[in-house]
Amino acid sequence: MNGIQYERSCAKYLSKLGYKNITLTKASGDQGIDIIATKGNLKYGFQCKYYSGTVGNDAVQQAFSGIAYYKLDKAVVITKSDFSSGARKLAEEADVLLWDHVEPIEEDNRYTLYQAMAILFFGWSIIQLYQIFYSAEPTKDYQFISYSLLFIASFLQAIPHHARIATGIAVILSSIHAYMYSIQKVFSIFTLDYYQLALFFFIIVTFIRFVYYIKKYSIRRQANKRNQLRQDIQETRYTIAQNMAVFLANEFNCNVKVIDTKVKDNDLIITLQTNRTQTSQLASIQTKLNQNQEQIQYELRATALHMVELTIRASH
Repeated sequence: MNGIQYERSCAKYLSKLGYKNITLTKASGDQGIDIIATKGNLKYGFQCKYYSGTVGNDAVQQAFSGIAYYKLDKAVVITKSDFSSGARKLAEEADVLLWDHVEPIEEDNRYTLYQAMAILFFGWSIIQLYQIFYSAEPTKDYQFISYSLLFIASFLQAIPHHARIATGIAVILSSIHAYMYSIQKVFSIFTLDYYQLALFFFIIVTFIRFVYYIKKYSIRRQANKRNQLRQDIQETRYTIAQNMAVFLANEFNCNVKVIDTKVKDNDLIITLQTNRTQTSQLASIQTKLNQNQEQIQYELRATALHMVELTIRASH
């Protein structure tokens, strides 16, 4: 899988998370944003990094620069690996979300050597089932059950997939077939032939794949929980900012628009834009906000012409 395929995979991942209007930007000159999508009232830009190592500061800087170009509410950097400590610190300052361990939804359908072996076992099981069906041997039913198990197990692994459940079933069924074959052949499980050796190798590799998929699923599940939590926190911050904008619009008697939200030293900082200067009213509104507040403090200040910064901090 390459970077372009990973971007398409991330687009599918976002669709599963409930994002709408998902659009992939052009490969060249994308201004640091690979995917644009909406969720609720927010417009997100996603940068996708298909790295095997840690993702550094450059990715955060590129994603941040894309916010203004695409008029985004938030930028997110997605990677299948992890982020450096510097990137995490910069992302917190720039208010860029970081999603780690987002594994690609596999698009590579090329058959591996293991799948080729599964196909051979699948074909072998069909031949054996055909011969057993027309056989008059007394162990016909026993053999039919045994090779039916191999048929199902090999089929589950012959088709391209990355499912832990199917792989687990294949491990169990192929192991049962191997045991039944050993007992039926010479009534001893200690005598091996080339078929049994190949079968045992297939079972071992299948088991290794099963363990790998379980581990991969666990990592992905934990990462999804972290990423969802970060997104929920971001949406909560945006909701708080919108509510404060409505409150200030009523107090200022003018239009108020949320420009940005960020967290610094555990303080929520909301940048707002008004359509006229409100400097003279800031002190009185700040006093009103802090009335009867024991656990939260509000601080209002003008940062530029028609720009107001509201800081919300927990009281100590």
